[in-house]
Amino acid sequence: MQKPSAIWAAGLELADLLDDAGNIDPGKAQTAVHTAAEELGLMNRPRTPQPHPAQQSGMSGIPGITGADRFADVIAGRDR
Repeated sequence: MQKPSAIWAAGLELADLLDDAGNIDPGKAQTAVHTAAEELGLMNRPRTPQPHPAQQSGMSGIPGITGADRFADVIAGRDR
């Protein structure tokens, strides 16, 4: 969760997260985080990957050198 204060904004109290010994109960904390995120609309949305120009077919990322040229150099044993 990017905004932990959302747990308190969702109306939860510290006592709601404690076990019988007075320690934070990991299960209760995880449930509280999920509930708060869902109630407040803070659920993480997956990022849409952005293409990188150097990862396109035939491009080496080096100006003037295509992937085909580089591959041919490797096969021929030439090092650029």
